[in-house]
Amino acid sequence: MTYPLRFPNDDPRFSTALLDEINSVLINHGYPWVDDDDTSYADLRAALAGFLYGPAFNAGDKVSWVFDGNVRTGRVDIVANTPEGPVARIITDPQPGHRHLATVTTVKACRELTPIPGGDR
Repeated sequence: MTYPLRFPNDDPRFSTALLDEINSVLINHGYPWVDDDDTSYADLRAALAGFLYGPAFNAGDKVSWVFDGNVRTGRVDIVANTPEGPVARIITDPQPGHRHLATVTTVKACRELTPIPGGDR
């Protein structure tokens, strides 16, 4: 199994206890304690979730990926878990220079997608 894993709501290991242990490791290496009432705790949780589960995509998010050496773009339709990790069904934008200007639906592993800044709904 490789990263990213299944989404955290399917993974009971992604818990407050895990975050506390990571917090303790940071302290042992000289970093300050991350208080669980602080926004830094939410940031730690988000950073760990990003590493373990990959980027969190939602319906409507604009994304890009490389296919046949060309950058493709589209909007996420739905995201689902698979044994190999999360995948997204994407409604592609008409691609410049492509013979067909119709939209196409494609499925890509979330780890292969890049969010387009400001491209969300």
